[in-house]
Amino acid sequence: SLRNEKESKVLTVKLLESEIFKLKEEIKLLDLKLESKTPAGNLNFIENIAKDYISLFNVVIEILNKEAYKKFITDLQLESNKLYSLYLGGKPQGEININEGIQVIDFKTKELLLNLNTAEQVAQKLAVANSFLSLSEKVKNKTYPLIADAPTSDFDPNNTINLTLNIGKSFDQMIILSKDYTSLSDKERDNLISKANISK
Repeated sequence: SLRNEKESKVLTVKLLESEIFKLKEEIKLLDLKLESKTPAGNLNFIENIAKDYISLFNVVIEILNKEAYKKFITDLQLESNKLYSLYLGGKPQGEININEGIQVIDFKTKELLLNLNTAEQVAQKLAVANSFLSLSEKVKNKTYPLIADAPTSDFDPNNTINLTLNIGKSFDQMIILSKDYTSLSDKERDNLISKANISK
């Protein structure tokens, strides 16, 4: 049985090699025809004819690339600010600006804010990082659980509660790994579980 199968495969290979040989011969004939129609001394005439079109395509692609990048940065900034405000309970003192770096600037003066507290700094980083995931979900029309490893490690109990209440609104499912909740009283923890819609 194996011998018969081997012979069959060998025969198939020979037939395919024969077909490849025929096709290569056809290519040679077509190449000869092409050479006979090529202007003397200009073997790259097809590339020369297409040169202007290729240049146009390159310019268009570059423009589209720049426009796509601008739109992406705009969308990223909008999403980051939405999450930033959410994580700070709707009370941010400025807005995230993405332009050759990421800063928080004053709403009115657009000046760089240098007096951000630890909670605001962490919220800014979380907002920008999570906005990538949030935009990705919208583009792909798929949701994934977000796993956050100790996002409140630099927070006091009050900010830990505030961030937990709001961060869950960013994604359909979020898993937080943290020991910070042990610093809360039993009453605070039970209240947080109820208010933040924590399922487990």
